[in-house]
Amino acid sequence: MSSSSFFKVILFITLLIGVYYCKPNYKLNNDDSFVSKQKMTNRNQYEFALQFTSYPNGDTNTAYAYSQSLTTKVGSQFPSFNYDQLTNSTTERAVWLSYLTVSVGNRWGEAGNITFSEGNTIIFESNGISGDQIGNFSDLQYGTITYKITNGTGAYENVYGMMVDTFITDDPSNPSAPFLINAWGYFFQDI
Repeated sequence: MSSSSFFKVILFITLLIGVYYCKPNYKLNNDDSFVSKQKMTNRNQYEFALQFTSYPNGDTNTAYAYSQSLTTKVGSQFPSFNYDQLTNSTTERAVWLSYLTVSVGNRWGEAGNITFSEGNTIIFESNGISGDQIGNFSDLQYGTITYKITNGTGAYENVYGMMVDTFITDDPSNPSAPFLINAWGYFFQDI
């Protein structure tokens, strides 16, 4: 297994840990096919796991994710992973917009939002300088960042929670090259 494949597997495992803990009584939110929703006694509980393709441009980042299925199969050897895009629609997609707030060496902070469907957006900001580019090889860069979800709009107005993402690029010599963001979020809304 090449080092690039090995690190992709490790990063993908990190993302899918959250998917493993999904409760069987989760139902899809009627407003959004990207986010699962569970109604609790006094709050709604939401969860999502998406793989975005990111297009950086200077200090800003735009990324897109489509309806998808992420599957982890545990076996006697290494686990296997499968990503299936369920639609090719350019209008039915989640859109990530973020901007750099601070940068120190290979660490940074950022803020932004994810729009899951028209008018239904979550707003996030990193937990300080929580972004960390761990791998810095000539053929591979990867890392992670944690965020707090601070609010939202539409169906997600007044939400709060957390999100983590892992990222990987196979083209570190080109800072404008697309790269993958594997994001997992868990958030609440008081009712």
